[in-house]
Amino acid sequence: MDKAPRKKEKRPVKRGALLLLLLGIALVLGAAAYFLRPQTQLPPPPETPDKEKLLSRPAEEIAQLRVTDREGGGYRLVRGENGLAVEGMEDTPLRAEAMEEIALMASDMEAEQTAWEEAAAAPLSDYGLEPPALRLEITYADGEEKTVLLGDLTLEETPQRYARLVGDARVFTVLEAECEIFFREKDYFRDFAQPRLDPSLLDRIQISGNFSLDLRYTPSGWLMEAPHRYPAAPARMSVLLEKIGAMAFEACLGDAGNLALWDYGLDAPALTVTLKRAASVIQGETVDGESVSLDVPAGEYTLLLGRETGQSGVYLLWEGKVFKASNFLLGFWKELNADELLLQQPVNFQVNDLKSVSFSAGDRAEAYRVEMVESVTENNRIATDEYGRVLYECQVTRVPGGGSVEQEAFLNWYAGLASLRAGGRLPEGYQPQGEAEARLVLESNSITREILLYPYDGLHDVLSVNGTALHYVQKNWIEKALEMLP
Repeated sequence: MDKAPRKKEKRPVKRGALLLLLLGIALVLGAAAYFLRPQTQLPPPPETPDKEKLLSRPAEEIAQLRVTDREGGGYRLVRGENGLAVEGMEDTPLRAEAMEEIALMASDMEAEQTAWEEAAAAPLSDYGLEPPALRLEITYADGEEKTVLLGDLTLEETPQRYARLVGDARVFTVLEAECEIFFREKDYFRDFAQPRLDPSLLDRIQISGNFSLDLRYTPSGWLMEAPHRYPAAPARMSVLLEKIGAMAFEACLGDAGNLALWDYGLDAPALTVTLKRAASVIQGETVDGESVSLDVPAGEYTLLLGRETGQSGVYLLWEGKVFKASNFLLGFWKELNADELLLQQPVNFQVNDLKSVSFSAGDRAEAYRVEMVESVTENNRIATDEYGRVLYECQVTRVPGGGSVEQEAFLNWYAGLASLRAGGRLPEGYQPQGEAEARLVLESNSITREILLYPYDGLHDVLSVNGTALHYVQKNWIEKALEMLP
């Protein structure tokens, strides 16, 4: 007998669940209606108004440009067969990039903003426009003339100048970068060759005048010969050499023989800098692939620094010509300080430059010979790096006797010696007293350095390097050096 099917029991839906269901359906229908309805076209963003043009004609149409400063000085550019040229310098080579820049700026000058709508009611003297800092008078080939007055700098974060177009009642501002070229002197446009020095070839740097400084190159580092005979700090010398290599002049004023040097303070210069260059060989390759070399002899350059220009610059005499340069690029010569160039850590020879090291303190004395030998692999082959260059390792032996010293122990000891650091400057003219407490002699492939420590006070010793005592050091260095002896 089959069983009668059971009826499915209907359970009532709770009121809260029903409301949630209806709300979900409404949201779905609302979203569909939103995406299916026609989209409203948003209005376009407002257009940025064009900036007011003070000058706007092609450079080729400029017949002449007269520039007059507040003191009545200035210059005039006139159009010749080869374009614009500086009047009075027709036979003088001009800097092409400078002539192109001034022509470009004179052909297109636009205002950044309007500072005053009615110039007649504006206090023009407050803007430096009466009289103007600079007056630009442009005549075009068709006879049209335009005059722009440039005034003082504004207080804007981006440097700007007040400006006015004669005939226009308004006062504007223009970017300083777009009108700076007009404030250059006539000599700025004279062509000249910038100094091209390779600082890596310098052998000697000598300075006399307001102060004296003499620096000499060795393969193991630069040495100061004056005002102290003392090693120079490698990092400080790297910065100095980088600045020498970056020297650049702003303008050439002409041949020294045609100028009155006393006008520039060059008859009795503040500083005379002599740079000596080592002989070198330039190697290259011809178009046919043939290797060639050219011997370049040693050379010498002399740079004279005269008086300040009054505009953050200085006058110079270089290679028979008088120049003007910014203190940003040449002012470092006047700021050199011999004390800042002194080596603070006298144990600084690279291990691969060492030949011998000897150390004595109290009744202990040790001496080591250091050699760099070719590293050999387990297969008894010469070890090389990924570029095929031979690898070397440090081999240390005691002298006398010739007993070998473990490489790691010696290198750890040498690294400890390198912690010797100047703690402060001794009084000027101070001479150490008594016997030295410790003596360290380092011999490199090119120079020998003797370091002596003398008693100074309860916490410090006098540091003497090659007979010159300028600094004191912490007293406990000797104990550490003795404890780590290999």
